[in-house]
Amino acid sequence: MFAEFHPVVWMFDNDFTKIEYSYFNGVPIIETESGTYADREAPIQNESVTWNHATSEVLNSLIKTDLK
Repeated sequence: MFAEFHPVVWMFDNDFTKIEYSYFNGVPIIETESGTYADREAPIQNESVTWNHATSEVLNSLIKTDLK
């Protein structure tokens, strides 16, 4: 599954209470969460790996493929 968000979203911690990552973060963000969206107490752990891409990086990639 892929989703694209504005890079500022990836700067915040999971609770959106403080800035945890740099806008220019170039390393993977690895997060481990327990439970599922339907049952937060489920005995399941999920690990996700995401990357922050600057808006310019996304737009320039689209421009280079001649997207109009």
